[in-house]
Amino acid sequence: MDLQKYKIILDNLLNIKSGEPDIFTHTNNKNHFDLFSILRQDEFDEVIYNEKFEVSLLNGNLTDFINELRKTKTIEDLIYLNDKILKEKILKQNNIDTNNDFTDEQFKLLNKLELIQQKTINVWKLLNVTINDIIDLRNIWPLHIGFLFLSVRVEEKVVYAPLFFKEAYITFKNGLPYLTCDSEIKINEKLMFFLNNNGFYLNFENLLNNQIINDVVKMLQRDWKNLYTLPNNIYSNFINLNKEEINNLNIIFHPGVVLGIYNPSGGYARARMKEIIENNELDDIIQVEFNKTKYKNAIDKYLYNPEFSLFNLTKSNLSQDKAVISALCQNTIIQGPPGTGKSQTIVNLLSNILIYGKTAIVASQKKAALEVIQERLGKLSAFCLFNLNTKEKKKNFYKPIKEYLKMLEHFNSKTTIEKSPFINKFEINYLNNINNFLDLEDTDKVFKSYYYLSKYKTEPNYYENAILLSSIPKDLKFTTSKIDYDTLTYDLLNINNIRFKPFFPKYWKIRKISKNLKNHFDGFSGSLAKVVKLFQDVNIKNTSKNNPFIKVNDSINTYQKIDYNQFLVKPEIIEKLVCERIVNKVNNFSIEQMRLYKEFAQSVRVENLPPTKFIKKYSEMIKNIFPILVATPDSDLSVWNKNEFDYGILDEASQIFIEYGLPILYLSKIKVLSGDNEQMKPTNWFSSRSSDETIFGTVDSLLDYVSSLGVYEILLDKNYRSNSASLMTFSSKYFYNSQLDVVNLCNNKEKKPIEVIEVQGQWLDNKNIIEKDKAIEIVSQNLDKYNKIILLSLNAKQKEYILEEIYKNHLNLQKAIESKQLLLRNLENIQGDEADLVVITVAYDKYTKFSSAYVSRYGGKNSLNVAISRAKEKMIVVKTIKSNELTISDNSTEDLKIFKTWLEFLELGETEKTELLLKNVNNQNIKELKKEKKHIWFKSLVIEEFEKEINNPNIFQIKEDYNIGSLNIDLVILKNKTPYKCIIFDTFEYGSTPIEEYVKIRDKYRYLCAKKYDTYIINPISWVEFQNQINNWFELSEEELIEIQENTSKNQYLLEDNFQYKESENNNEYTDKTFIKENDKSNYLLDDVNIEIIIPEEQVIDNKETKIKETEQSNIDDLVSGEINSILLSQTQEIDFIEINQTNTNKSDLVQNFKEQPNHQLVDNKNEENYWSSLNIDVKNSTKINENEIYDDTSNWMITGNEFEEDWEEDKK
Repeated sequence: MDLQKYKIILDNLLNIKSGEPDIFTHTNNKNHFDLFSILRQDEFDEVIYNEKFEVSLLNGNLTDFINELRKTKTIEDLIYLNDKILKEKILKQNNIDTNNDFTDEQFKLLNKLELIQQKTINVWKLLNVTINDIIDLRNIWPLHIGFLFLSVRVEEKVVYAPLFFKEAYITFKNGLPYLTCDSEIKINEKLMFFLNNNGFYLNFENLLNNQIINDVVKMLQRDWKNLYTLPNNIYSNFINLNKEEINNLNIIFHPGVVLGIYNPSGGYARARMKEIIENNELDDIIQVEFNKTKYKNAIDKYLYNPEFSLFNLTKSNLSQDKAVISALCQNTIIQGPPGTGKSQTIVNLLSNILIYGKTAIVASQKKAALEVIQERLGKLSAFCLFNLNTKEKKKNFYKPIKEYLKMLEHFNSKTTIEKSPFINKFEINYLNNINNFLDLEDTDKVFKSYYYLSKYKTEPNYYENAILLSSIPKDLKFTTSKIDYDTLTYDLLNINNIRFKPFFPKYWKIRKISKNLKNHFDGFSGSLAKVVKLFQDVNIKNTSKNNPFIKVNDSINTYQKIDYNQFLVKPEIIEKLVCERIVNKVNNFSIEQMRLYKEFAQSVRVENLPPTKFIKKYSEMIKNIFPILVATPDSDLSVWNKNEFDYGILDEASQIFIEYGLPILYLSKIKVLSGDNEQMKPTNWFSSRSSDETIFGTVDSLLDYVSSLGVYEILLDKNYRSNSASLMTFSSKYFYNSQLDVVNLCNNKEKKPIEVIEVQGQWLDNKNIIEKDKAIEIVSQNLDKYNKIILLSLNAKQKEYILEEIYKNHLNLQKAIESKQLLLRNLENIQGDEADLVVITVAYDKYTKFSSAYVSRYGGKNSLNVAISRAKEKMIVVKTIKSNELTISDNSTEDLKIFKTWLEFLELGETEKTELLLKNVNNQNIKELKKEKKHIWFKSLVIEEFEKEINNPNIFQIKEDYNIGSLNIDLVILKNKTPYKCIIFDTFEYGSTPIEEYVKIRDKYRYLCAKKYDTYIINPISWVEFQNQINNWFELSEEELIEIQENTSKNQYLLEDNFQYKESENNNEYTDKTFIKENDKSNYLLDDVNIEIIIPEEQVIDNKETKIKETEQSNIDDLVSGEINSILLSQTQEIDFIEINQTNTNKSDLVQNFKEQPNHQLVDNKNEENYWSSLNIDVKNSTKINENEIYDDTSNWMITGNEFEEDWEEDKK
């Protein structure tokens, strides 16, 4: 084994950095505090002698001095008390002026002490914010009480740190800080790892069963009496030492009890990683195939197999479904750019794991990521054992286990689950039938004939009607008017000039046709001549196989079973299924297993063990009844072995160091990593790392390492977070090669999603005061408008400065931080968060030395990508520096270049930002245009039908290829200028990959629906029935009608008693007052006079030219019809004055006028004629008979003798 290959991993595991507080502690009254010096003796004793305690964090001596000061009555008492205060070093200096008034001197001293106390409260509040930031970033609990400090020097490595810790929490009551604790004592794992690897072995057998600090110290003093010397004054002031002061080569113990930020865990990962390396198993943890096509083939094998079910708990898109299927069958990397639904994908993966009876471990360094998974699993989270760090760790750990056991022990139900394939048999059969369907001969004619039949006949039987109509001889004439079935026979005989010629075969032929039409074609309201012509034009083959009517009819029947919406499995079904499986397992336990279960359940109910000890003691029972374990890379997983889990899932894998992630993957058979290599790299809050030129020394994140091995990757390609496409425009282009679909939320109200505020700030002493003030002002103004806000600084020092300012002077923002409505973040800790509003302070100016700025260092661009993609609704950027003030040289990093490009993007106008996004859309459109669309007739037909239905063009408009971000929608109907109905056209041009092309259309439909667009897929088959629904789209409510009339009345222009034209050399005309109404059926004529109208600001007028052909008086009622378009007049001459018409028309009358308009659900003559012409049918020619044509086929029209007599009697009448 080549240990040199893994040296850097071993160094990062074993070479504990002396800068870490877990290895070398130094108090600073910011992150680390000497408890002995800030607590009164009685409060300190509470900490030392009790397992659980709650003590005030206000300086006890200071509080006593304040109380005593308030009671002083004389100047002598005041001087005495002042001396005590100076002796305790609470104040560095303070003089009592005996010549001044006693009350004044007392007041001055009291003010100084109270100011110190108030600042102390802020110190604890700021520490609490830091604690929460670390939890969010690293998913570890950082606040500990450290005790029993030891020191030792090993060559150049120096240790001065506590051997034991006890987790502690800061709480606030009435604004005052308290230190509380109810947790167990634990070992400083980092320190122990260091000592063990340097030959020091300390024995703690059964020691940690005690949870009281003094009990542990007393036992060690007894057990180590002849080995180590523990100081007698172990509970005294902590002494800050420098590394140079520690030269002892043996272990020496020191006094002190320190409260501070520590990260003592990680011993498991270190031990497991060392074990893996020593067993030469590291390179075998992740297996990869040379032939990468096997990965895609494995996905397709299941994705398009109707026998395989994909059980999704949450809605998903195509890329997410591919990711889940890939993860179920092979090692997979799920690349999830910001807002693309990584968590939803993991939840769907877990729901399938539960249903298929598998096991999994899920881990993440980010607490928020695991909490999101827990929330979205809902009741299915009961099957997961969550081992997370919270303030109420013990309570939160046991409570769900109790509920879970109660559910199992009272379960008495059985269930089955319905199949849920990604694509079902009906869809596959449908695709096989309709692929390139319109290429078949006469298919378009069949559809057109069906459209007409569906439009004018109630409940048509398409195939029977088609056979009837297509078999009518072509030499017969038919009336173009509506059918009167009572006189149908008479009309047909009369129009064919054979009414009185019963001895001709044609006479009886017509009578037979008439009878068939009466019996089988009732309820038809269109033109018989037209419908017959349509069906006769179809070329019917002799064989049923080639009969186009049969093909279309079969397709219509199949299509009725197609549902574009996604099937989601109900969590209740999964819950019952998994419960039944686990209950059956428990029922089959051996006697010994049942005994263990009883003990396990009892321990859960009495909560007698700390979570870590509980998991270790009852690991076998946990493995039996919990299919899923949720943990962190720092969790102790020593009770699980290699490949014990079916799946290992690491979320935010780009944030996990290699040496902490591999031990988790080692425990699973199939490895799944979710993350984004364009987002933040892993960071270490507590120390630095070693690096070299090897792969392990160059690649920090587990995601990058696994990606370098060639594991199959799937990109989640649809953004759901951002309500405006422009919020993701920059990231999509410069980080994801414009591969992301980013679209606007339908009817998004935010008109300016990115707002840039330039200020005259200055970056001085690691802060920008002007930007700080402006950012705080913006947040304060928007606190009531947004549910969640992030205030983000690109510099950590600026963020700390803002935080301190808020806790000094902005109580409302302080409360917002404590309630989690407001998050303060910097580039290093922003990942995983999102908010409705993000306010960014850039902080830097043109004089900044960017070589030391985080944004310009390696990984800076990734953090910038994360920072600018957090906003759901709006992002406001406050900046001092301009893009042209940032100089780029040959030595500049790629990270700094991206930062400059971002500044340039911010300075673009709204139109330019949009064009940046549209460049990619246009490139996609060019690719689409290269694919020849052969069947544009269908799209044109549908658009024409929509145009006919619109009778309020001021309200409804039709737009083709409507852009909503990175996507265009084929057809959008706007209502009041906002998307109302969206159409995706499908003309069955799938080519050689019908299933893939079909699911792309379906995927686009689902994505648009998720973005709140009312979307429909229209194809030649669906249009047969769908066309009859569209008239309902354009109906208006009474309220809308009243509003239209009111707006119409306000915006009508009444010309003054005379048109006043400018004088010209040739003409001075004076015309009567006339209303100008656009699009009026009578069309006004002003004898080729072009006029210019002076238009008030509130009147919107389309900038188009029209010719007004005739002039006549019109009345107000005509204008109520709702058919008013914009006034279209060219602007070459002026009308000096236009009077706005005022009307006293009653609102109820107006509504009635609208109600009396033609009911467009019925097809009137005008629309019917338009419809006919849209099909390009020559109606007149269709009824003419070629006199030279002789029809001699009467075999289909022979009648019986009885029928002859009946018809003869009827004809005689």
